[in-house]
Amino acid sequence: MNALVIISTLYTSDSILYNGYSGEVTAIINSENLSQVAFGSALDLGNFEGFGAQFITLCLFLFTFSTILVSYIFGKMNIIYLFGTKADNFYVILVLLLIFIGAFTGNELMWEINNLANGFMIIPNVLALFVLTDIVKNSATGRKK
Repeated sequence: MNALVIISTLYTSDSILYNGYSGEVTAIINSENLSQVAFGSALDLGNFEGFGAQFITLCLFLFTFSTILVSYIFGKMNIIYLFGTKADNFYVILVLLLIFIGAFTGNELMWEINNLANGFMIIPNVLALFVLTDIVKNSATGRKK
């Protein structure tokens, strides 16, 4: 939906990105507010000037808040399963520290930390693939071990 709004509002013949992403446009639009400008141009109708930007800000806040809650709960369940309840306090402190750091740093650092954490999830998945290779191979051929 986000890409559709950006393409249909900012790249049309009468829009600000029609001739490319250069000049004065780079002072107004960057990767952090591209969606906000697109929704602002699409939803600013008549007496509702600024509604689009406020709408996307609210949506972004709600999405971020719900993502933090879901990631925390999912991580907590996995930490308790893998390491027991003793590791729960360490995980809570780590999450609170990252939320605090995220509140005072730029988006780029938090995206990098998020990408790093998602990259670390590859390790147990690849290990599980190697452990389960024979089981999958045997079930595909119909043989029982």
